[in-house]
Amino acid sequence: ESMNNLARNGRVSPAVAKAVGILGIRVVGRASSEGTLEPLHKCRGGKSAVMQLIKTMERSGYRGGKVRISHTENEAGANALAEQIVMKYPGCDIRIRENRGLCSYYAEKGSVLVGYEKGLMG
Repeated sequence: ESMNNLARNGRVSPAVAKAVGILGIRVVGRASSEGTLEPLHKCRGGKSAVMQLIKTMERSGYRGGKVRISHTENEAGANALAEQIVMKYPGCDIRIRENRGLCSYYAEKGSVLVGYEKGLMG
């Protein structure tokens, strides 16, 4: 929902952060080797972001297995993502928790962070 803290701390440009907020864009990205947010996709709305995130996971090698989802005041978004993953990979191991400390500060309200293992389940 907001990228203001990321902009203040040099993780994204202030112009990108402002545009995202004004236009209601959801960014699917990953951490770069430099510690910045590397945007992969810009989506309009949460449903589109969930579907794009799953496609991104699959392109990078996810085939079922462990997924760890953490959120900052966005339990509904975390659950929506988990539901879509389970629909596609019924035997996957998903755990959801709330962000704490620095993760909640940088991720900001409304965010979802995802970690997953690559490769085949089982």
